[in-house]
Amino acid sequence: MATLKWDATGQRKVENGVSKGVLYPLGKSGVAWNGLTAVSEKTTGGEIVELHADNHRYGSFRTYDEFEATIEAYTYPEEFAECDGSVTVADGVKIGQQKRRPFDFCYRTEVYTDGENHYDHGYRIHLIYNATAAPSERNYKTLNDSPEAIQFSWDLQCMPFSIKGRRAASTIILDSRAIDRIKLEALEKILYGHDDVAPRMPSPEEIVKLIQRLDLHRIFMDVFARSGDWIWDTFNFREDTVPIAIDREAERHIYNEPASGTEYIKPAIAYSLLSESDDGVRTYMVIVVDTVNPSSHVAELKAKLDLHGEEIIKSGDSYYYTYTLDI
Repeated sequence: MATLKWDATGQRKVENGVSKGVLYPLGKSGVAWNGLTAVSEKTTGGEIVELHADNHRYGSFRTYDEFEATIEAYTYPEEFAECDGSVTVADGVKIGQQKRRPFDFCYRTEVYTDGENHYDHGYRIHLIYNATAAPSERNYKTLNDSPEAIQFSWDLQCMPFSIKGRRAASTIILDSRAIDRIKLEALEKILYGHDDVAPRMPSPEEIVKLIQRLDLHRIFMDVFARSGDWIWDTFNFREDTVPIAIDREAERHIYNEPASGTEYIKPAIAYSLLSESDDGVRTYMVIVVDTVNPSSHVAELKAKLDLHGEEIIKSGDSYYYTYTLDI
C-alpha cells in the first residue's frame, strides 16, 4: 500500500461562491434570482437519545436531522413576493402577512484547486425542495456619507421528500466532477430551461433515473468492439429530427441478399450528443452495428440492457437490434 501524502499538488481544494440562483414557486416555472450574496445551510436535530435498562446504559439512537437554510440577497424576483407572504391586489399594491407559497430553489458553488486550471476545476449545484420562507427584520436607515444597500434575508424550513431506499431528505447536490457531462447537461437544461422549454425543478426520482440511465453507446462499444462487427463515426446535423437524420445516414450500409437483390436493412444504432456549436450545429457520436450474432453478442446485450421498445429485424440467419438514446 502506498504511503499517505498530504497537500499534494492538485489535491488542495476549496469551495466558495454563490451564483446561478433559481426560484421555482410550486406549480410555476423557474425564474432567475439575481443579487444573491449568501446561502447558509445547516441541520438541526440528530440528537442522541439514550436508553437505560437493568441499571445501566442499554443503548442509544439519533433522531432524524432537519434541514434549514438562510438566503441573503440584495434583491429578489417578483415571483418571490407570494413566497414572502405578499399578495398583489392591484398594480403596484401589495398586502403583507399573507399565506406563503412553498417553493424549490437551486444555486451553484465553485470548486477550486491549486493544480493546473485551478479556476475551472468543477462546481456543485445545490437543490433545495419544499421550502417556506420566514423573512428577517429589515432596517431602513437615512442616507449618509457611508450609504449601504439593504440586504434581505430569509430563513428556510423544508418539508422532506421521500426517496426509495433512503431516509427522507430536503436537498440534493450535483457534482460536475463526478457526473457524466452529457447527463449533467441534460439536467442543466431542465433546471435552467432551453429553447422554448421553461425551467423547472426535476423530482428526486427523475434525477436519479437520469443519472443511472444506461449509457447505451458505451455498452454497444463494450459488447461489439470485441467482435469487430461495428463501426463508429461522428456526424454533424442541423435538423431537429436527429434520429431520422442519423437513420438516413446509416442507410449507406447496404446488405446484399443474392436471392432477392439488394435490400436496405436498418442496422443497430446508438448515438449521443457530443457538442453543440453557437450556430446550432450538433455533433453526435454514432455507433452502427453491421452484424449481430444472436448466439453470443445478443445474449450479452440482454444481460446488460433493459430492452425497452426493442425492435428486431430478422434477415436470413441474422438479427438486427435498433436502439436510440434519449437526447
